Amino acid sequence: MGQLDGKVALVTGGAHGIGAGIATCFALEGATVVVADLDIKVARALSEGGLLAKNHGFALELDVTSDASVQAVVKETLEKVGRVDILVNNAGIAGEIGDPFLLNTPDNWLKVYNTNTVSMERTVRALWNNFTTMRSGRIINIASIVAHGHGELKMKPAYNASKAGVIALTKVLAIQLAPYNVTVNSISPGLLFTGFWQHLGEQLKEKRPEQYPPGTETYDVFLKRVKELVPLGRQQHPHDIGWAAVFLASDRATNITGIDVPVDGGVLAR
Repeated sequence: MGQLDGKVALVTGGAHGIGAGIATCFALEGATVVVADLDIKVARALSEGGLLAKNHGFALELDVTSDASVQAVVKETLEKVGRVDILVNNAGIAGEIGDPFLLNTPDNWLKVYNTNTVSMERTVRALWNNFTTMRSGRIINIASIVAHGHGELKMKPAYNASKAGVIALTKVLAIQLAPYNVTVNSISPGLLFTGFWQHLGEQLKEKRPEQYPPGTETYDVFLKRVKELVPLGRQQHPHDIGWAAVFLASDRATNITGIDVPVDGGVLAR
C-alpha cells in the first residue's frame, strides 16, 4: 500500500523539474495526480505514461497568473475526480536575472510576484470550498532557500522576495485553515540543475569572469556552487523534493502545519 492511496493531488507547474518529481513520487505512493502546466504537451506525456496513467492521472493546461484559467482547471478536476485532497503550488518563474537591483524593472517585479506568490492565493481561493467542506486536506507550497537569505541573492531580487512571500503566505493559510483540519506547509529546495539554474549559470559566467574563465561549462559553474554552499556536497534532485512532499501530504504529517522544510543538503545549517 502507498502512503497516498486513494488521494487526489493537483500539482501546478507539474510538467518539468521539481513539479514532475513531485508528481512522480505521488504516483509511486498511489495518488491520482493532476499535472497542471502551461506546457500541456509535456504535461500530457508525463500523465499518460507509467504510474500516473495507471493511477488515472491526467493533464490540464494551466496559467497560474489567470483567475479564469485557475478556476477552469479546478472546475474540470472536480468534475472528473470529485475532489482534491492535496494541492501543490509549484509553478514559478525566475524573471529577470542580474544585478544591480535597478536592472529588475517594476514590470518584472509584478510578473514574478503574480506567478510565484499571488498564484498560490488564486489556487487556494479556488479550492477553498473543496477543502473546508471536506474538513481535511494538504497544501504544499514550494519556496526556496533564498527566502532564508542563502544563494545568489544579488542576481534575482524579485524572485528572492517572492519566495519569502511564499513562506509568509504559508503561515497565514496554515492558521486560517487549521479549524478545517487542513495543513499548509512549504518546502525550500536547495540547488537543483534546472532550466532556471542553467540561465543563472550563464549570468554568473558573464558577471564573474575571474571565477569562471571562458569555456567553463554551465554545469561546472553549478557544481562549483554546490561544493561551496552545500555541506553534504551534493546537488538536490526533483525526487528529493518529491519525497519530502509525500511525507507532508501523508497521514504521518497530520499534526504538522505552518512550517517550511528545507531540502537543501544542509545549506541553511551554515
